[in-house]
Amino acid sequence: WLASQTSLPIVWMESHLLPDPTVATVAQQAALRVAALLQMASSGASIGMQWNPVDQPTWDEGVWTSPWLPAGGRATILGQELPGVLAVLAGPVSLVPGEPAGTLEATGPDGTVTVTESGSSATVVSTGPHA
Repeated sequence: WLASQTSLPIVWMESHLLPDPTVATVAQQAALRVAALLQMASSGASIGMQWNPVDQPTWDEGVWTSPWLPAGGRATILGQELPGVLAVLAGPVSLVPGEPAGTLEATGPDGTVTVTESGSSATVVSTGPHA
């Protein structure tokens, strides 16, 4: 609807996905963020931003560990998954209909990203020429 109201670019900022870290594993938190990116990209969004304060215990890890911690500044699970995901999302993507519960799949000219969540586990798989 929003795109039909203007010819200007639309930038949607500050996704506030906040999986409860006492309930969701780090892998599930990352999978939720990727699933949100798939939904955004399939709707026509070309930019998505995630604000994540460092060292806030109520927030998930984000893309990298705190640079202020010993051995910090390293890619989290999400940070490791994003290069393959973003390579697929570089082109137009669409969601694959009819996937079983707990599975979200987006496909486009540069590959496919599949997010699967069940119980206490979650996986993100990117396939394609750049994944």
